[in-house]
Amino acid sequence: MTEIKAVEMDYLKKAIGTDGMPALSWVIQSDGVCVMQTAYQIQLSDTAKFQNVIYDSQKVISKESSGIKSCKKEDLHSCTRYWVRIKVWVKGTFQKENEEEESAFCKPVSFVTGLLNNEWQGDFVSAETKADKSNSKGTYLRKEFQIEKKVNTTGDLYPEEMKELKEMMKELWRILRSSPLK
Repeated sequence: MTEIKAVEMDYLKKAIGTDGMPALSWVIQSDGVCVMQTAYQIQLSDTAKFQNVIYDSQKVISKESSGIKSCKKEDLHSCTRYWVRIKVWVKGTFQKENEEEESAFCKPVSFVTGLLNNEWQGDFVSAETKADKSNSKGTYLRKEFQIEKKVNTTGDLYPEEMKELKEMMKELWRILRSSPLK
């Protein structure tokens, strides 16, 4: 039996705030002898149960299992959680000429996109004058502030929380612009 044991996205187990489709990598485990991947299939959905498959690579003939970019950035939306599942076809040295073993789809993994398509609105913080810019080894800005709302400490952001985070960042930027730095 062949199965996919681990999937990484941009070399991470959890990818949050990606600027498009993360590069996928996976590890295959098989009870066969001298098994090599011959093909893969990647599916992308906006639901964990894959009721709505928004991308399907179909069967791609390839031995590659690392750094695979499947769909285009234009197919994705900002601040959205997507689920990915992969299956592979393998062939061992003791199998017949055209005989391949097909795995089941792996357990779905998810990633969350960040702001895409130039949606970030804000000014870049930099040195005040051209003279400062040429002499500066970096600009450090510090300002103390209080966050009134409860902060998610699980390390897992969902689209609703991404919207709330954007609002908090807007408020922080308003505070920074309206008062002198300490």
